Amino acid sequence: MARKSKAKKTSSKKSSSKKSSKKAVKAKKHSPKKSGKRRKRGKMTGLSGNRIVVVSTITLPPALKTAFKGGYADSGGSLTIDFVEGLGYGRPALRQEFQTLNGDTSVALVVTVGGLIGFKVADNQSTKPFISLVGGKPDSHGGSFLGGVSLQSFLMNALRLEHLDELGFRKNEVGLFQNPNSDMADKEKRRWKGGEVRRGGVDTNGNNDPNAFANDLTLFASGIKAIVISADPFFQGAKDRLVAAANAVAAGPSGKYFCYPLQDYGADNPAPTPGKSTLHGPALTAPYRLLGVCASLVINSGAPLNPPFLMVDDEVNDL
Repeated sequence: MARKSKAKKTSSKKSSSKKSSKKAVKAKKHSPKKSGKRRKRGKMTGLSGNRIVVVSTITLPPALKTAFKGGYADSGGSLTIDFVEGLGYGRPALRQEFQTLNGDTSVALVVTVGGLIGFKVADNQSTKPFISLVGGKPDSHGGSFLGGVSLQSFLMNALRLEHLDELGFRKNEVGLFQNPNSDMADKEKRRWKGGEVRRGGVDTNGNNDPNAFANDLTLFASGIKAIVISADPFFQGAKDRLVAAANAVAAGPSGKYFCYPLQDYGADNPAPTPGKSTLHGPALTAPYRLLGVCASLVINSGAPLNPPFLMVDDEVNDL
């Protein structure tokens, strides 16, 4: 039977897998306020334009689109929502998309999802107001950025290590599997307090390739008994191949244990191996819905969110 718990957002206290909890959205108290920088578009009475454009590095599952639309509509939003998906991590394609949107007077708000790289290119290129879903809070931002939702993806690694310690894995026995093309990879590695860090999921040219998972996950040293999967959008988008590769390793001679960063991995086909898997992170429908709420707030006010980032509760589920 799966064990569930809600992880606390402090590394000084261990998360417990013995207490049940419901997933909940933590919408921190906030109110619009004027930005300290002069904004390029928008007034306090609202942003001009009749549609929202969601720009994603990955192809979004229908459930996430529905969650965003639902959060927006339930908060009083009425603009048309369009999705531009599967742009990848290449900066030229992202720059071109944001430059195209800059000249489109129908666009009231741009939304970036699918990794921190989308936020960074938008922050550099977009003259349109935009909000973002990111794994970690950016160090700085320009005047077009109005806020968004943070998953605290790699900051949660400390709690994942603590939970795995409760399951009997010492920190030096826990490895981290990363996408080398992720914009957060270096910062995540610097903050990692566990054992071996290995990057994979790419072909010989360095391009992301889910066919590489099967081999790359077998390259961890024998002393690594558990592996934390980084909360990378490409990994999430290719999770069916990633879980299949992880299941093969779990069933092999090493019998490694896997910790996945989102509840979404639990609904995969094939599902993660029972007794060899933990889901440690939110279900993505919650932050996408909250992002839709953020879109309604900034469009109606024309002002940045305060605080800039809202967050959702984490959840732990030992399969």
